[in-house]
Amino acid sequence: MSQIYPLKSVKACVCFAISMVVAVIVIISPHVASAETTAVITMPKEMAAKMRAPEAGEEAFDTPFFNAKEESLILKDYKGQGLVVNFWATWCAPCIREMPSLDRLAKSLEGTGVKVLAISEDRKAPQIVPQFLKSKGWDNLTNLYDAKGFLSRKFGIS
Repeated sequence: MSQIYPLKSVKACVCFAISMVVAVIVIISPHVASAETTAVITMPKEMAAKMRAPEAGEEAFDTPFFNAKEESLILKDYKGQGLVVNFWATWCAPCIREMPSLDRLAKSLEGTGVKVLAISEDRKAPQIVPQFLKSKGWDNLTNLYDAKGFLSRKFGIS
């Protein structure tokens, strides 16, 4: 003679089993995660130094960018001045929305020792940017280019 279990008892057993599995996962997860973190922290210093991402701004002051005459400039050229550095592109909608404000800021800062450097990231910037700025009426921004993105990468900008 077989015994038939009531449906409520089966549901209770299944719920209990699921609860136990979830509890085991929750209990084990922090241990596994901390073990992985420890493995990274205990990595040999030489290896960690090679894998380290560059600090934002590291070596940026010596990285060249260019003006409208395609002359090389570096941020150290502006030593003793305050700088507002902005990276932008003609294809970047959020960049274009902020450009009128930067143009007004550049105008308001004239003669204060603070400069606004709006540095284009466009690939063909010397051909594109001068006409683009002129068409928008942004006359207070200097044509500056980082066409290969070297400077922006030094600042950690992607």
